[in-house]
Amino acid sequence: MELLQSGLLVHDDIMDRDRTRRGQTTVFYQYVQRAEREGLRDAYHLGEALGICAGDVAYFLAFELLSRLPVSAEASRRALSLCGRELTYVGVAQMQDVVWGASPAVVGEEEVLKLYIYKTGRYTFSLPLALGGVLAETDERTLARLERLGECLGVLFQIRDDELGLFGDPRELGKPVGSDIREGKKTLFYGYLHRHAPPEELRSLEAIFGNPQAGETELNRVRLLLERLGARQAVRELAEAHRREALAIIGELPDPTGCGRGVLGELLEYTLARTR
Repeated sequence: MELLQSGLLVHDDIMDRDRTRRGQTTVFYQYVQRAEREGLRDAYHLGEALGICAGDVAYFLAFELLSRLPVSAEASRRALSLCGRELTYVGVAQMQDVVWGASPAVVGEEEVLKLYIYKTGRYTFSLPLALGGVLAETDERTLARLERLGECLGVLFQIRDDELGLFGDPRELGKPVGSDIREGKKTLFYGYLHRHAPPEELRSLEAIFGNPQAGETELNRVRLLLERLGARQAVRELAEAHRREALAIIGELPDPTGCGRGVLGELLEYTLARTR
């Protein structure tokens, strides 16, 4: 799971042109810097190309490890199939995210939530939870509950990510804030503004969203408008609905060890309260 997540994040940083993650230089940009030090031609493109290869290598290593798990042949087959399916979902959702970022079109709330589930939620949470169920050869009903729990956790994770990306402390985040605005990402906050902002405000927002040169003054204008229109509270209420659903699922899951529900509850609370 760490290899699959790392590969996806390496590729994500290339697509988002992010030079830092968690306060560290991203993988592809480390290659860019090395190419520059060595005087190699077209250093930025070389760094991106090597980053793509590094992400691919992480995927291939992950599938090699999966193929050698000491489980039954049927469990191994299902595990490999599950991982292949979920990575396909992520790839298609990433393509949608990139296209939406380049488009001025306004996206509905349900479409955004669906993107959150398939771009983030399923590979981050549903996949490892369901994979554990597959390897334990649990029943289909429990597997379905684990997958839905993962979707709820993933939506909560992405909502918190969006909020931190606008209102967080860049020193604690380990990366600049406001990148979603500069890239024109179709987040829940973006959609709320376009549904509720007055026409004169919308015209000014169009010059900010998707503008890679948007500065702190423009970002603060967006933040103030989000607070004034109640967008932040509305998104938090949506998050609370997903938190309640996640708690209900956790309460329904079998817990033969007596500690599983506690661990999942802690994961839920961390996802809601994280600061980076």
